[in-house]
Amino acid sequence: MGVEFFRSRAFPGFALGAVLLACLFWGFCAPRSERPRQSEITSRVHGAGELRAGAGRTALNLVSKVAKAGYPPPRPTAQGQDTPLMARALVLKVGEVSIGLVSLDLLEVSEELSDAIETKARELGVQATLVAATHVHSSLGGCDRNLAAQIAALGPFDGVQQQEVIDRALEALSIAAGDLRPASARWGRRPLTGLNRNRAEPGGPIDRDLKVLAFDALESGARLATVFSFDAHPTLVARQSARLDADFPGRGAALIEARDGGTALFFQGAAGDAGATPPELESLSKSEAMAARLADEVAQALEHADLLPLSEASLTRARIALPHAQPPSTVPRLLTRPAAKILEAVLMDRANLTLLRLGPLTIFAVPGEPTFFVGQSLRQAFARAQGAPLLFVGLAHGYVGYVESAERRARGQGESRRALWDADLEARVTEGFELLLDELDKAPAPAT
Repeated sequence: MGVEFFRSRAFPGFALGAVLLACLFWGFCAPRSERPRQSEITSRVHGAGELRAGAGRTALNLVSKVAKAGYPPPRPTAQGQDTPLMARALVLKVGEVSIGLVSLDLLEVSEELSDAIETKARELGVQATLVAATHVHSSLGGCDRNLAAQIAALGPFDGVQQQEVIDRALEALSIAAGDLRPASARWGRRPLTGLNRNRAEPGGPIDRDLKVLAFDALESGARLATVFSFDAHPTLVARQSARLDADFPGRGAALIEARDGGTALFFQGAAGDAGATPPELESLSKSEAMAARLADEVAQALEHADLLPLSEASLTRARIALPHAQPPSTVPRLLTRPAAKILEAVLMDRANLTLLRLGPLTIFAVPGEPTFFVGQSLRQAFARAQGAPLLFVGLAHGYVGYVESAERRARGQGESRRALWDADLEARVTEGFELLLDELDKAPAPAT
């Protein structure tokens, strides 16, 4: 084999084939490594005293030639925005402790991106921050260094675009932290019909409750911020379009802001198997119709909302160990073992769980997409132990994919065909949830 071969057009194909064969050989022959099991509390902050709140928002600019995120290839290069993608932030100061909430109109947020925002936010006086994506499937890509995420949905990593997102999130946090005012809080929920469905099990159960948390200035009564959550995938914008769009979460937030003032933050819940079913409204697109209906329902929910006594707040984070990777069911059985080994080589082996306690309200944030059945199991266990309202936030501080119940994983039901980890993932998340709840029972001492 002469030097001419290495210069020929056949060499790249030969090299790729050799790499694939090596990966397959390694996958079949190498023993499976032991996975970590220990989970641990990594940080906690706690404050008690008067509630002050501030909010801010800023647009995410498209500064690089990145892919439009949301779907497997082929995917178009992002070309402008039909509605602005936004970074929205809420800062709550209770006593001497400030906690930030950031909602980004992105498909997902990586650990690297979330950690960078939280680290820099401390320079603004915000001791702990919860960062989550609205899971918009028509957002910009390039913001996750993980190879699996790049291939599956985001396109090649671009550090310039990632830094733009970080900078805009910090700008929104800076606006919020600089405009803190004495505030009151209200919490409400409203059952909705016809706006979502179980997309993995036609006719199956789904959480239909809209959850709303509002903060108003004590002195003037002006709306400072509205937090709303409804389980439904934002996939209402045409997949083929190269134009970016905030879909119903961003469009709905903009409508609430125009009507009520302040900043509106949308968070996904246990929406792994939840599909959106927008109403048919004349002259409105599907995403516009869904946004308009949700904005109206938020107003209705707040009319009957209860005052949320908020004189204490805490944010606690745990690091859980992830189980073995398990490729999606679309992978041929013969290739399951090598595919699992390759996935474990590129995926993380630990993940963050976050518990935010605002007075009697508990917010549990998961770095992925828990399904209705996982959410229901956690909610029932929490209700027996706590008897207080619980709000899920998905797509927060990283991404582990779909979190389906172990029982349904064993039967191959629901979102099992899309899950990346074996059936033990639900147990790991549940254990982390219980670890966080146990930490809350300890004497509240400020910590970072």
